[in-house]
Amino acid sequence: MKVKLIALDLDGTTLNSKNQLTERTRQALILAAGQGAEIVPVTGRCFKSLPPELLALDCIRHVIVSNGAEIRNAQNGEILYNHYIEPSGVQEIRQLLHKKELMVEVYVKGSAYMEHAFYEKVERSQISYRNRDYVLATRVPVRGVLQLLDVHRTRIEKVAVYFEAGSAASRIKEELAEVRHACVTSSGHNNMELIAQNCSKARTLEVLCRMLGISLAEVMAAGDSQNDLEMLEAAGVSVAMGNGDDNVKACADYIALTNDCDGLAEAISLFIE
Repeated sequence: MKVKLIALDLDGTTLNSKNQLTERTRQALILAAGQGAEIVPVTGRCFKSLPPELLALDCIRHVIVSNGAEIRNAQNGEILYNHYIEPSGVQEIRQLLHKKELMVEVYVKGSAYMEHAFYEKVERSQISYRNRDYVLATRVPVRGVLQLLDVHRTRIEKVAVYFEAGSAASRIKEELAEVRHACVTSSGHNNMELIAQNCSKARTLEVLCRMLGISLAEVMAAGDSQNDLEMLEAAGVSVAMGNGDDNVKACADYIALTNDCDGLAEAISLFIE
């Protein structure tokens, strides 16, 4: 089977632990595109948080962002498809998180917003469970972040809640699991993410494949976290990173080297003719 599309998770997969696109991985993507494969980042990041060096690659025409909430034109940001949280779900999330002292991020209109007080704590290196440089480069600090849920209730891409793994705050996972009008997933041990019902990387990837006339059987997907599981299960070829979660590795056709050892480039060299 010829791979016609490579669906790439970013953090923990395409990017190394320093959030960098290595030269070896960049060259592997260019080579795969030269062999006729569509290169599609499929990420939990919002559009404006995508690495500029990735968007600079001419071979990337489409991106799937916010865990499947949008398909965008990679070059001009045009929204080609969206699946936002229903207002009833947004209200349910709003009520659940109201008056809780948690680091909450609201994804809307292509940006990720967080409470100004938490942004300052990250800036002062007072929070160890977030990558300081990444947060400062990609998050927009606001006062009253939950108010964005009221103002933009029909356009909420994602709501993310961060906490120190194993802390008392991590118990919010149990409450979030009870939300009825949104889907709960995760991209790491220190967060929970809420997206629209019936939304996932896999389902939005299927939409894009229909647009491009490609079957899921002709897709190679690579990932490392819980929010990649459905995508890997749907793809014709599934690659788990060596640094990935055990349940992700268990469902994959191939386990690559870690993201710090150019595991993605290794996998591309094996599966792309």
